[in-house]
Amino acid sequence: MPALASQTVSIDLGSRSYDIVIGSGLIADAASFGPAVAGASTALIVTNTTVAPLYAQGLARVLSARHREVHTLLLP
Repeated sequence: MPALASQTVSIDLGSRSYDIVIGSGLIADAASFGPAVAGASTALIVTNTTVAPLYAQGLARVLSARHREVHTLLLP
């Protein structure tokens, strides 16, 4: 299966910097979350009432295979 194209946007906040990876099919590919996420014991999904019904449950399922705890913060 060919690799899906993705784009990375770097958010430069000094010691709190992070990358956002944008692309199709990334939610189901836990490897796309990167090594920093792999070492964490807890994951937090930040979403809203529009996006959550579409993706939150599937993302939580993928994250729960790698993290002891998965929490969701639902914003209006």
